[in-house]
Amino acid sequence: MPFVDIEKRRQYMRDYKKKFRDSLLARRRELYAIAHPSSFLTATESDLRAEAARVAKAACDRRYRVKHKTKVMMRKRVYHLKHTHHLTESEFAALWESHHGRCPVCEVEFDKEWPSRKQNAACVDHNHETGIVRGLLCRRCNAGIGLLNDDSETLLAASAYVACADIAVN
Repeated sequence: MPFVDIEKRRQYMRDYKKKFRDSLLARRRELYAIAHPSSFLTATESDLRAEAARVAKAACDRRYRVKHKTKVMMRKRVYHLKHTHHLTESEFAALWESHHGRCPVCEVEFDKEWPSRKQNAACVDHNHETGIVRGLLCRRCNAGIGLLNDDSETLLAASAYVACADIAVN
């Protein structure tokens, strides 16, 4: 039966919506899910798809790194020099040439490979406070200077200690 008074109709609809609120919302969700099925994936389905995509990308990246090992290593070297020490590849080569491929402290010949975990690997020596590059050192000398906090007085004291200890032993 149609309502003649508009206010009575509005009140009837408000009461109806309150009374059947849960069933109306459930029906609305059902219709939306039918119209938009991809947005109603469960969290686990969505997580599984994302994980599968991540694993596939990691496998693809791994294959690329194996196939193009030298290219990837050179890219890493250039990135490391640029972002850590603000050096270009040519500036690094100039440092290498200025030291004649040898450590200025212990005179050991630098390893030509990069990256190298060997003790004679060329490391960029820099002042940790200012960031200014001082030159290239072998890994052992660079670590020694770093362990003595880049302090020249401490280095001289260590040198004097070693000299005195050698004299005392002889």
